[in-house]
Amino acid sequence: KENHLKIIDDLEDFVRRAKKLRKPIIAEAKTPHEASVLENLDIDRILLDNFSIANLKKALATIKKTPIEVSGNISLVNINKYAMKGVSFISIGSITKNIDVIDISLLIQ
Repeated sequence: KENHLKIIDDLEDFVRRAKKLRKPIIAEAKTPHEASVLENLDIDRILLDNFSIANLKKALATIKKTPIEVSGNISLVNINKYAMKGVSFISIGSITKNIDVIDISLLIQ
């Protein structure tokens, strides 16, 4: 999911060209500063993956209009720590990664 970052020299130009496709633009920020830069590019959503609570709060302090999605190391146990003002979406991978299989069969006779 990060390969595109290796080929982009000018993020602002890349977003401008991507907007011509008229599709939602969701970009991941690696730091609170990157989140602030993305906020100024008027994209549809900023993804903050594996942010500490401290860095999440720093990022939220600078982002006022763009919806925020948080993910990475979030579980049903700690979700309340991430459910704060400014967070629009919370992704929890553990609900699909760590499941027990149930054997269900349907027999038609």
